[in-house]
Amino acid sequence: MLFGGNDESKIGKLVEKKQWDKIKKKYLYADDAQELILAKECAKSDTDDSVNVLLTLLDIGGDEVKIEALKSLGIVGNDHVVSTLQLTLSKLPEGDSPLRKQLMDTLHVIRKAS
Repeated sequence: MLFGGNDESKIGKLVEKKQWDKIKKKYLYADDAQELILAKECAKSDTDDSVNVLLTLLDIGGDEVKIEALKSLGIVGNDHVVSTLQLTLSKLPEGDSPLRKQLMDTLHVIRKAS
């Protein structure tokens, strides 16, 4: 990831300026590295758009992106995302996977904050 810092800076500025249309067009369906940066940067904005981007990443991303999106949802998510997270949990295979653990942790954090 040679240019990761550059992407991080660009995505961070777009999140800060709440330019969600540009973010969705350019980074939402990008490669895993950019989606991972996007998931991290969305933790800096508690807007509905940020939460919606994180929920989309939870659907489309690889496991690493999903875990990062869940961490960010634990920071900016609210009780409105609990049902979506519970549905996601019900679709995961039983077992002790890092994704399942992070999902449970995120649900706990959001419920505790509500």
